[in-house]
Amino acid sequence: MSATAKTLKDVGSAMATMNDAIQSQNREANRVLMDAMYSGDWLYITNTGRPTIVIHAIHAGSGEIPPITPPKSLSTGERAQLSTPVEHAFQTALKTRERYVLPVEVELEDGAGNQYIATMELVGGHVGNSGGMSITTTKFLVSQRNWRK
Repeated sequence: MSATAKTLKDVGSAMATMNDAIQSQNREANRVLMDAMYSGDWLYITNTGRPTIVIHAIHAGSGEIPPITPPKSLSTGERAQLSTPVEHAFQTALKTRERYVLPVEVELEDGAGNQYIATMELVGGHVGNSGGMSITTTKFLVSQRNWRK
């Protein structure tokens, strides 16, 4: 009986360890992942994760950008082109400085209704001597955070 009890205890422990590993793999497989790229007043967002994501709003700096109506739903691999009218702010700022950084937040949720904020910075700078500029996306991070009030 003692050996049987020890075996059952060992099997239970092994099953708990396996269950923890499976749960960890499921969390990783269902992570919200996306890429973002900015070009000409458009923010291009691609869903690179497994769950469907729904984009509700974009906030760029302190400027007011209306919510996305209806919200944009993206399945795995789909890309959205979202209006982000900030190029004028970059043109104005770059008249007096070499570099301008604009924080951007994207409010989204996954198919299960979990809320996320994707944060990034749009970084603009001068290109050449003709007055051109380049705007790139940096410091991109997606974190689970409630944004509904």
